[in-house]
Amino acid sequence: MIRTSGQTADTAFATALRSAYAAAFRLLADEAEAGAATLAAVEAASREVANGGPEISALRELRRVALHESVARLRSRGLRSGTASELRRPAASQGAGGARMTFDAVLALPDAMRAVFVLRAVERLEDDRVARLLGLDESDVGRLFVAAVAALRASEAGGECENW
Repeated sequence: MIRTSGQTADTAFATALRSAYAAAFRLLADEAEAGAATLAAVEAASREVANGGPEISALRELRRVALHESVARLRSRGLRSGTASELRRPAASQGAGGARMTFDAVLALPDAMRAVFVLRAVERLEDDRVARLLGLDESDVGRLFVAAVAALRASEAGGECENW
């Protein structure tokens, strides 16, 4: 049985799978699409292992492949920049505090804003890499990131998103 830093292969796979799904869901804001993107990543990892690649390498790549698959799905459905009036108001959650409200607010962002915000703020990618992944100009990446942050701040403050 493979061990990875004290974990069994099953535990390592479960951890990698959760991480891949979480990354896909943050980008796509849709459970079914995130599941499909994660499944595509698992299939790619399985092919790599079947072709003689090391299992640990396939696990490390799972999240990256899920992110790329998610970006491809966003691009295929057409990235919408969105306007303030298109923002879905996040539902108030019970007992989860500000972190849950912020997560809901991120999911409420239009596709392009959410993708740029997640890739820059969560995945820590540089503007040029985000622009290449999403097929946008770097200036659009900066504009969308600023708009996303403003929308999240307005949402956090309970303000109307139309005012940003």
